[in-house]
Amino acid sequence: MEDLTAEFAKLAPWIYQIRINGVDYGGTIGAAGDVRIEQFFRFAPNVRTILELGALEGAQSFRLADHPGVERVLALEGREAKPAQGAIRARKVAGAEGGVRAGEL
Repeated sequence: MEDLTAEFAKLAPWIYQIRINGVDYGGTIGAAGDVRIEQFFRFAPNVRTILELGALEGAQSFRLADHPGVERVLALEGREAKPAQGAIRARKVAGAEGGVRAGEL
């Protein structure tokens, strides 16, 4: 857990909290209670691939990816990729799968 705390601290400031193994890291807004995720899956209950535009730090991206049946989330963000990269590195430390590529479209 100390590695994750240090990883998130290096990349501060954060807007959203990202929950990893039951512990919240990052900002002050909890993505865990975001009703938009539930609304999305009511609209598209059997989706396997999701294109997320404006992913910011990736907090909701992880919630989308954790949903049963989802195989892939392509999350795009137009701002600097450093926070999202850090979140994915932190998730890997915690044992989650993921990858990130930063670049120009």
